[in-house]
Amino acid sequence: MQDIAKADAEDPEAGWRVASDYSPKSSLQDSWREFAEDVLQPLFDFLSERVGAESSILHTLERYRTRIEWFDREELYTRFEADRANGEEVYNLDLQRFLFLEGDHITHAKPRSASGEADLIGDLDGRDPLVCDGKIFDGKSRGKSYLAKGMHQVVKYAHDYGQHTAYLVIYNISDKLLELPTDGTPGAWPPYLELSGVRVYFIHVRVLPPTIPASKAGKATRVTLTRDDLTNPDAS
Repeated sequence: MQDIAKADAEDPEAGWRVASDYSPKSSLQDSWREFAEDVLQPLFDFLSERVGAESSILHTLERYRTRIEWFDREELYTRFEADRANGEEVYNLDLQRFLFLEGDHITHAKPRSASGEADLIGDLDGRDPLVCDGKIFDGKSRGKSYLAKGMHQVVKYAHDYGQHTAYLVIYNISDKLLELPTDGTPGAWPPYLELSGVRVYFIHVRVLPPTIPASKAGKATRVTLTRDDLTNPDAS
């Protein structure tokens, strides 16, 4: 301001020129630059890393589903039939092996946490553990309520490990097709529901070997699960 007064005394028009040059724009630009560097960029990096990790896991799980349905249904189902009491473990151990070989996820079967023992927890030594649980669906004793139980289990495990994403693999050993609810875009794969701050992705795998060709099988029976079926165990 002294510069402006001095300039005005010597040359009235010079004062206006000095005043017009004085602007807080540079300080605002500096503040915005610091905000972008200190706040926005780390946030973008975190979100990019998070989305990238989810996409990688989903890609691996999609490949797992395809491998089972196209190539290994008969072999795994034979092993399942030979040990029905531990049949779920047959599939979960196979999934554990696949996650390591194809996705480089080192998982631990049934690690203990505050909520119990999850079927599979991966990358415990990293900052983003993989929370994954596998449940059989047979349309009978292991039906909708059993999947609802699995849904709530993975949500609790996610809370135990400070995660906002979990994966529920559904081994469908029935001859029925499952229609799963989603909080995402209808028809997009995979469907997911968000519960208590956790997004749970559903990976539906048809593990029952076909007994007749699809062209002669007729119309498939569908089982439709609603959001309430999976989020409210008492509703099933």
